[in-house]
Amino acid sequence: MSAFYFGSCKYDTDIATPEAYERIYMPQAGKNPVTYHLTMSDTAQTLIYGADYGGVGYPASDINVHFSVEPALVDSFNQANNTDYKLLPAGSYELEATDAVIPKGEVNTKPLALKITTIGKLEHGVQYLLPISISTAGNIKNSDALGVTYFLVDAKYNVINVEMTGADKNPISKLMNMADTAQTISFTAKASADGDLPADVTVRLAAVQRLVDTFNLKNGTTYEKMPEGSFDLVQLSGTIHSETGNSDPFEIKVKTKDALTPFVEYLLPVQITEAAGNVPVSSRIDIDAAKSTLYYLIQATKNGVELTVLSYGKGSGYNDMEALAMSIKTYQPDLLLVRELDMNTTRSGPADQPKQLAALLGMPYYVFANALDYQGGKYGSAVFSKYPIDAAMTKTVMLSSSKDEKGPLAITKVMVDGKYPLTFAGTHLNANAAIRNEMQVPELMDIMKQYTGPVILAGDFNANPSDASDTYGVLTTTFTRPCQDCPPNYPASAPKSYSDYILYKSAADFSVLDYHVGQNAIGTHLPVVLKVKFYVD
Repeated sequence: MSAFYFGSCKYDTDIATPEAYERIYMPQAGKNPVTYHLTMSDTAQTLIYGADYGGVGYPASDINVHFSVEPALVDSFNQANNTDYKLLPAGSYELEATDAVIPKGEVNTKPLALKITTIGKLEHGVQYLLPISISTAGNIKNSDALGVTYFLVDAKYNVINVEMTGADKNPISKLMNMADTAQTISFTAKASADGDLPADVTVRLAAVQRLVDTFNLKNGTTYEKMPEGSFDLVQLSGTIHSETGNSDPFEIKVKTKDALTPFVEYLLPVQITEAAGNVPVSSRIDIDAAKSTLYYLIQATKNGVELTVLSYGKGSGYNDMEALAMSIKTYQPDLLLVRELDMNTTRSGPADQPKQLAALLGMPYYVFANALDYQGGKYGSAVFSKYPIDAAMTKTVMLSSSKDEKGPLAITKVMVDGKYPLTFAGTHLNANAAIRNEMQVPELMDIMKQYTGPVILAGDFNANPSDASDTYGVLTTTFTRPCQDCPPNYPASAPKSYSDYILYKSAADFSVLDYHVGQNAIGTHLPVVLKVKFYVD
């Protein structure tokens, strides 16, 4: 690498004392500091330095110029410019000459080479300063402003960064079923550089169990280490291909059955421990410390059945069961609560709406719970199931109220997949807080505590789940909420408050896959949808 080198221009003049205007200067000093970005190399790289004559004519005789390296000027430069440059290390540079001549009748010395050695001498990316000054032995003065050139030099490798793909998403959750056969986790490593990758990179991998303690300490977690023999890192090394920047997939085989304890959260750190390749001397392979490790958060669950549970308010007096069924079908529920149903009232036709809806939905198993004798019929809520119902375990209750309309409660035991018992209940509590909290909730809790085993309770509870003194504060002493910041569902046009909710117990019997508010509704309340995995082992 070489610098631009400029000579001086001279003009014919008629000045009485031209020697008063003569100066020797370094032309590059006009751009101080003169910056050079070098590439790390095993051969010296060349910069240019020299001196010029400035005056109204040409030198009448040779001018001897001396060049000196001035280490002490680094500190004064840093102080004056609020910088922190280091002195270019001794042994990393070589001046072609410390003495040169501006020949008679000419205006500059010949260009001189400043040789810079980088590899083994300079640190990657560090900026170094080398001040070079000039002096003369004759009567010609040095330029005060341009008597020192500050060479600012840095050298960099073409850094090849190696990392685990996806490490920015740590910890990576892996929910696994208990199984007789090992289950596979696949992952890759990748590399990147400022330009093209100059060569393939070989990486070595290891499962580093001691990192679990470090991770827990840093993040305030209590994850367990994977038990010995519960996993196998299939490939301990592999190649990141220069053409793609990615490796072929690596695999971890994880054993669950008889190896892991259900629901315990295990942390498995897999780390790139070495990276190497036949890269040019101008390149360097670095393992990105922040992304060198994948942390897999592994949890083995019991075998289970996925269930979709829906709580739906159709609106009082609505009679189009076909439209209602079409809306409900979009959610494909396995278990369903529908509120505000009429059974043989005058306004319904009369019609048995629960029976009609069961046929339209293809959910023949249902139980109706009355809330009010009305217009010669009944008005209340019904729970529906696509699974058979154990009739002997079915119960309906009218929860107490000081008003005519009571709180309908339907409780039934369904046989999931025909063999796994699950209690499913649905209710509709009063909007009056005093009636709800003083009468209905205590009664509901007394009834539901009789049901052991897995229970799902759906309903319109007419309360805000964030109010611990209200309905949910009592219910959640026994039941589990599916989310801590569940979305509101009323009014349907712009939900701001809560009506429907779905709870469950015990927490060990279920894992929540999804909880959301539906957008397709008939009434003024949007339905709520809970998707769970119901553990059957």
